[in-house]
Amino acid sequence: TSTVNLTGNGTLKTPGSSPVRFYKISCAAEGKTTTLQSHFGYSNLLTIGAGTLTGSYTVYYNSGTNQNPLVIHADANVTGIQRFFFTPGNVDINLPAHTYPSISFDSIGNRTMTLTGDTTVNTSFVVFAEANYTGTVDLNGKILTIGSSGLEIGYSSATRQGILKNNSATTSTLTVNGPVTIYAGNGSNLLNLNNINMSVSGNFTNSAVAGENSGIIPVTSTVTFNATGAGRTITSGGDSFNNVDFNGAGGGWTLQDGFITTGDFTVTRTDT
Repeated sequence: TSTVNLTGNGTLKTPGSSPVRFYKISCAAEGKTTTLQSHFGYSNLLTIGAGTLTGSYTVYYNSGTNQNPLVIHADANVTGIQRFFFTPGNVDINLPAHTYPSISFDSIGNRTMTLTGDTTVNTSFVVFAEANYTGTVDLNGKILTIGSSGLEIGYSSATRQGILKNNSATTSTLTVNGPVTIYAGNGSNLLNLNNINMSVSGNFTNSAVAGENSGIIPVTSTVTFNATGAGRTITSGGDSFNNVDFNGAGGGWTLQDGFITTGDFTVTRTDT
């Protein structure tokens, strides 16, 4: 139950293969830089101040039971690290608003990560779980912007499943400046677009096993495909969309299977 406070400029390196070495830790104090020289992990609370956390390594929250495992100052710069990897224990967790490099949510049990504010992830956002469980990300009426490596729901192992949805009555905006991949899973990998307006600039691939609670649930959403280059592909996996708008100057898409819309189908700007 110890607390470690890093208050100056310095490096952080932990030995061995296990990244979990701390209970509570604070770093990147105001005007200071903490440079990672290895992956590191904690099991209760990470506090990041108004400084810089850098170094091409991953920060792990592993098996903890704190619902708010990360406190991050609005002025903190964390984009120089590799990834934040959240694997909570038997608890749902909250993700504070910020700009992150990449995020993975790997649930132990059927647990949920809820956004508490508008969030930007510069590279990739992955939602899945340990074997035979389902991890869920709730947009909670917030804005989520994801970078060039895109959004992944589920995992290559079929039993490690993921869901992305919005449980709020407030509409969320989901912008993916890269591909969207829904893995096959075993019936629970799900992109539930209820109260979500989504734009995708990369390939869209739905490989989810067909089922009532897998693949795409379109509800009343609008999905905008806004690539500005040719060569994009769309695989619906037999699921339908609601409103769809192709709106990318110079964009070109190839349908890999049937494409169904239950609402409006609009072509605003494309090259095809």
